Amino acid sequence: MKLINHVLDIRRLIQQAFDNRFSRMGLRKETALPVEQIPAEHQEKRRKLDELMSSHLSELGNYEEARQAAINECVFTLFNRIAAIKVMESKELFPEIITRRKENAGRSFEHNVCEAFPQ
Repeated sequence: MKLINHVLDIRRLIQQAFDNRFSRMGLRKETALPVEQIPAEHQEKRRKLDELMSSHLSELGNYEEARQAAINECVFTLFNRIAAIKVMESKELFPEIITRRKENAGRSFEHNVCEAFPQ
């Protein structure tokens, strides 16, 4: 499989995860539920998403397009951060937290460290 196909698959998975998260936060595809109708433990995160959505909504004027633009922004940010971490790993700027190795039982170095020293 070519690199571009892997990148597109990963991006699609991240996109779906954000879409699901927005829906759980009451930002459904067609309309948004009032903040008061979602569980209390999610209301603070929802308010932050509302701020993000408002900037896109004022620009686009359409809720569905604004929701998609906010999701795209989140996907772009997360994907770029993951790529940056991977590059820094390959340059040995800090311990591996993404790359899996046989000597770490198929896990990353950081994963094994976290299991050995739980918080």
